[in-house]
Amino acid sequence: MARENLTKRRLDSLKPAPAGKRVEIFDSIVPAMCVRVTDKGAKTFALVARFGGKNPTRRALGSYPALALEQAREKARDWLEL
Repeated sequence: MARENLTKRRLDSLKPAPAGKRVEIFDSIVPAMCVRVTDKGAKTFALVARFGGKNPTRRALGSYPALALEQAREKARDWLEL
């Protein structure tokens, strides 16, 4: 699990994952949030948390660039408070 301080510049520079794979890079500011990059180059913000007390699952917050980085962090923080 890679963890780094995500920035707009870093998100724009992410390359597509290897064929048939997905790459997840976790944010160091909101540790439960990550960006997933598919082999087609799609970038999606996701939150990894326990919903309903069950095993940790990933829930999509939105796709980049339709959802900005700061908006994704804010949404992730809101969801974690629930």
